[in-house]
Amino acid sequence: MKKFIVKDEFWDLFPDATLGVLVLNNVEEDKALSEDELNEIKKLLNSSNEIAKKYVPNEVISENDVVKVWRDAYSKFPTKKGARCSLENLLKRVLHDNPVGTILPSVDITNWSRRY
Repeated sequence: MKKFIVKDEFWDLFPDATLGVLVLNNVEEDKALSEDELNEIKKLLNSSNEIAKKYVPNEVISENDVVKVWRDAYSKFPTKKGARCSLENLLKRVLHDNPVGTILPSVDITNWSRRY
């Protein structure tokens, strides 16, 4: 990636937004990690699933304060009707006792970091 561009229309919708960009080069995922490192990532992901339970106070995910903010943001984008953010899916999985499992180390770490 040589350039990251955010169109003016985005800033019109979200003038107070803060963006972060993470660029990884030559990532080999689990090929470069030891069994202990992979187990540590699994532990982090499991702890994240447990922490997420406190953000699911009731069965109606759409009533969750954080989800409401994301739904409001998504409603301003020209997306497919009914599109949901990944956070909502993660919370639904926790609610239905189907926690997020390991995918790839980079994805697992991203899912773990969402606990905040």
